[in-house]
Amino acid sequence: MLVIPLQINGAAIEVELCYNPRSKSMRLRLDRLQKRPIVTLPPQTPEFEVMAFLERSKNWLLKRLNQHPCPIPFINGNSIPIFGQDHIIHYSPAPKSKIELQGSRLVMQGPTDNLSQALKIWLKHHAHAYLSQRCQEYAKIVGKKINYVRVREVKSRWGSCSQAANLSFSWRLVFAPLPVVDYVCAHEVAHLVEMNHSRQFWAVVELMCPHPKVHIHWLKQNAPRLFSYG
Repeated sequence: MLVIPLQINGAAIEVELCYNPRSKSMRLRLDRLQKRPIVTLPPQTPEFEVMAFLERSKNWLLKRLNQHPCPIPFINGNSIPIFGQDHIIHYSPAPKSKIELQGSRLVMQGPTDNLSQALKIWLKHHAHAYLSQRCQEYAKIVGKKINYVRVREVKSRWGSCSQAANLSFSWRLVFAPLPVVDYVCAHEVAHLVEMNHSRQFWAVVELMCPHPKVHIHWLKQNAPRLFSYG
């Protein structure tokens, strides 16, 4: 991995260079997990061209960095949404980990050095349980079978569907409201019928989830916030 510094408003920001033999031009994006700008570019691109491209892109990058919410760590007293409902973390030290929802409280017990990771694992399981159930319900509607459903850490897509009927989702959907989560499930299940984004595909989506554009807009507007937790 090659990283170069970029000065923006007097601050040095690390920019990651990602050489891709299939790239025909330079593209800049902001990694939502690492909060780091990434430039994808063709091999053997001269450094002076990279720096000129970054200079031209400073305003765009600064705008994106300003839009990115501050991180919200998993610590005692912080509030996090679980399927759209805010829950305040109530933590107490204990030899073994235990996590459960009690009304608007997310009650945690466990070792202090394992707090964040333990909650992340619990949230992944919580997301997987709901996503699996919802996808199976939608699959019955369209008359298809799912091979398996999994949740994982992803950077660019909320969900995916393979030719083998394997569905994958971002565990960070656990922070989104249930109607939005249902839309993502419907979207991926619809790919079991149509492996494209044709009119036929969107007709299948709307069969399970009416007005998908509302949820697509919500995800676009709130994606940085969903990636700020943890």
